[in-house]
Amino acid sequence: PDFDGFAVLTTGADGRYAFKTVRPKAYRVSADRWRPAHIHFSVTGKTERLVTQMYFEGEEYNKTDAWLNSTTRTGALTVDPKPAVGKEPGALEATFDIVIMKG
Repeated sequence: PDFDGFAVLTTGADGRYAFKTVRPKAYRVSADRWRPAHIHFSVTGKTERLVTQMYFEGEEYNKTDAWLNSTTRTGALTVDPKPAVGKEPGALEATFDIVIMKG
């Protein structure tokens, strides 16, 4: 509850990254509005920065989230975690591709 953590990562030479975290929950932002579960990313390259969010398929508030629905490609921001092979019991994993144009 009330998780408020963050991490700083560096990608490998191939541009890949990985981290372990807890799955977030939806939270209330006003009396009549909720944000769905999501994870924030701030990616910095040599000459540019991208700020985005990763959402989870099937979350109750995805259909009403202003940020998620501000794009025509919601599928690019949504992942469907699957059981993680060879990890701790109950662990899930997902792939979330982030592309910055100038590296």
